[in-house]
Parts: sequence; structure tokens; C-alpha cells
Amino acid sequence: MSANRIKLVLICLALILSCMFAFHSLKHLIASALIIKPQLDIEATKVELEKSTETEISTIIRRLNTSFKLGKKRSEIYFFLAQAYDLLDQKKQSIANDSSHLVIIQNYHKAILVQPSWELPWIYLAKYHFRRNETKDAIVYLQHALSIGRYENQVQKLSLPLVFEYWSHLDFESKDHAKNMLIHIFKFKRNQNFAFNLLKNYNDPTLLDFIEPLLTRKKHLIQFKKHKQAVLPPSLSE
Repeated sequence: MSANRIKLVLICLALILSCMFAFHSLKHLIASALIIKPQLDIEATKVELEKSTETEISTIIRRLNTSFKLGKKRSEIYFFLAQAYDLLDQKKQSIANDSSHLVIIQNYHKAILVQPSWELPWIYLAKYHFRRNETKDAIVYLQHALSIGRYENQVQKLSLPLVFEYWSHLDFESKDHAKNMLIHIFKFKRNQNFAFNLLKNYNDPTLLDFIEPLLTRKKHLIQFKKHKQAVLPPSLSE
């Protein structure tokens, strides 16, 4: 084969590979774009579940499934699919039956399998199990979420309501992770007011006794003592 022909073959191969790469990249770009609207729709649906229809939520699910056909198996798609199916069950005002429950759980687990270091699937799995009164499973997922993301802003805002609400159910390790998270929150001011205002909704004596030594601002400590006096008997509020 002449040098010119070899050169021509190499050029053709390079062009073919470039086209294949461009097509592959385009597929993933389209798949990523298809995720954006369902993600926004899911967030809006959470806020206004009563105003959303089953058809609208089913459309979200269809778009997410379409993105699977165009791109690789992405953790975000599994995560949003689990949320969408969960919202659909909530819209039907029913606890997920065995079939839909399995779909929700499988998608959350697939999201974790693809990206185990991403905290959100762990937290939402915990929220899902807590809502179904499956406390033992919920604590396992919450504990792991805290272990890998207790210093992250979003994790703190999502997990704190669960920590406070289910405090009496948490095991020692979960409470230890929660303590480290709360020390971080009250040391750095980012979520300090959020945590303190949330705490005002709870009156578990063991939780309040646990929190008090962690408070670092005088203003919060004064307000906290007033809260304890208001919600606890005199013998427990001292």
C-alpha cells in the first residue's frame, strides 16, 4: 500500500472516530438537557403537590426514561425517577403498593450504586422509610448520609428535621454523627439560625439537653432556655 493511500486511510479513520465521539457527546448532552426540566418539575411538584396532576407527574417520568435511551445510566436520573414515582404515589394519596414501592426503592438503590458518595439518595431513602414507619431501615440510610455528608450545606438542611423528629429512635452512632454536624453548624454561622428555629418545634427533653451545651451564641442560649421553660415541666427545664 502506498504512503498516500495509508495516509488517506488514517485520515478517514480519524474522521470516523471524531464523528463517533461527537455523536456520543451529543447524546449525553441531550440526555443531560432532558434531565433539567424533570428536575425543575419535581421540585415544583413537591412544593405544590395538590395542584399537580397525575398526568403531569407521569410526563416527568416519561422524560426521565427517555433520557436513559440517549445517555449512560446516570445517578441523577435514577434519583429523580425514584422521587417522581414517590410523588405519584403521594398524589394518589396512598402508601406505595408492593409494585410501586419496589420501583421507588430500586431507583434509589441504583442511584447509590452508580454514585455511592452522593448524599442525597441516602437522605431521601431515609425520608421515604420514615414516612412508611420503617424506622429501622430509615436510620441505616440516615446514619450513612450523616457519615459522608454531615458538613455539607444541603445535607444539613435535609437531615436536621429527621434528626430532631426521630431523635428518640436514633442509635448511638447516628447521634454521634448528629452531634458532629451540630457542632459544625453552631461553630460556622451558615445554618445556625435554620437549626435553632427548627429546634423550637421540638420538646423532647433528651434532645434539648443534648443541644444546650452545643449552643455558642448568647442570643440563642437565652432564647433556648426560654423555650425549655415553656415546653418542659419545671423539674426538667432547669
